[in-house]
Parts: sequence; C-alpha cells; structure tokens
Amino acid sequence: MRGNISLLFLAGSVICSLSFLVSFIRSGRVRNYIFAGGVLCTSVSCIIKIILNWPLVTLFQESYLISAACGIISIYMIFFTGFERVTLLLTGLTASVSLFSAFFPADIYVSFIKTNTIFAHIFSVFSSGARAAYMVSFVLALYGVFGKNEESFKSNLLRFNTNLIIAGFAMQCIGMFSGAMWSFVGWGNPVQWQSHIFLAMAGVWFYYSWYLHLKIGRKTENSKLFKAALLGGLLTILFTYIPDTGKFAIPGGM
Repeated sequence: MRGNISLLFLAGSVICSLSFLVSFIRSGRVRNYIFAGGVLCTSVSCIIKIILNWPLVTLFQESYLISAACGIISIYMIFFTGFERVTLLLTGLTASVSLFSAFFPADIYVSFIKTNTIFAHIFSVFSSGARAAYMVSFVLALYGVFGKNEESFKSNLLRFNTNLIIAGFAMQCIGMFSGAMWSFVGWGNPVQWQSHIFLAMAGVWFYYSWYLHLKIGRKTENSKLFKAALLGGLLTILFTYIPDTGKFAIPGGM
C-alpha cells in the first residue's frame, strides 16, 4: 500500500511537470486543468498517508505536504486571482518541489507512540503550509524583481505576496507552538526537536518577523520588498525544505 501511495504522488508530480511543459506550447484551460489533476493526485496521496497512519504521524512527511500545499496555493492563484502571468513560475515550482520530494524521500522511519497527539499533527501540517507559502512567495518575488516593469500589476502582486507571507507567518507561529507542546507532552521538554531543524525554523521565523516590520513599520520601496521576499524564500528552501528530504530512492521501490 505504501508503494502505491508513493506511485500516486509520483504520478501527480509527473502530471504537474507536464503542465509546466505545456505552458511553453499552449496556455489557458488545458494547462490549468492538467496542473489541477497533478495537484489532486499529490494531495490525495498525502491525505491517504495521514489517514492510514492515524492517530500516529508519519515521520518526515513534510516534504510531501509542502509539495501539495504549493500546488493548492498555485491553483488558487491561477483560477481565482487573475495572476495569469506568473502561471509558468507557479507550475515550475510545484513540479520541481514535487519531483524532488518524490525521488528524495525521508519518510522511511516507523512512526512511534509519542506522535499520538493532536499537537504532532498540527505541527506537521501547519509548519508545512508555512514553508509552502514562503516558497510560493519566492517565485512571485522572482517576477517582481526580474519581470516586466508594470507598476500596477506588480503592486497588486506585492499586495498578494505580503498577504501570503502573513498567512505563512501565522501558520508557522501555530506550528512552532504546537511543536513545543508536542515536545513537552512527549518528552517533558518544550525544545526536544532535532537541533538543525529547530534552529532553521526559528531563523526563518525571525527573518519574516523582520520582513513584516519592514512592510508595516516603515514605507519601503516595492522593489526592496520583493528582494527581501526573494531572499526569505531562498532561505526557506535551503534551510527548512531540503533538510527535510532524504537520499535518492525510486518511488514505490520500482
């Protein structure tokens, strides 16, 4: 069963990649529906995995959850916000993250009894959602920095990007609090996580605290805010996403 779930996730990753390639040939509904089908496959595989392991948490499942969350956010942007110009970047991000997660899995460990708490589930889901929001903001910032100089579109894009970062920051706050509660319930210590993951997540939290102060506390040029979001997304990918992946493996044991 586990192998079939991995194959379903891989299928979704391949479909998302196909939608990315279609973007170079044809835009519009065909590409969007192909992409939606791929995101559906990756999301369903994550849901099935959570259900099968409930009430325990699958260890190191976050890379899969991040992939699905990137896809869900991208679908919302493509279908409901009118940011058609960034579709290529959104499909490219989702396809890249999904394929990398599929071929570099880290969920090879057996769940243990101390994950049998709602705090562990909240930590896993919300911390993954936060990282996905930051990573999507990274590709939006790419367009803001290097895209065509159309101030009206970029202003709207920056507004959406800021709201996305705020949502990610709120999810990260909930995730970190739940992680501390999970650690306290399981080990009697509110900081019992792997040190590099804890330090990376804390560092990203402080970075986006600074970003939000930069945005809210003073009048900052749009170009500088895009560059700050670009750097934040890069830090998120390098220090909180890649460490949650594992060694190369063929999905499903093929």
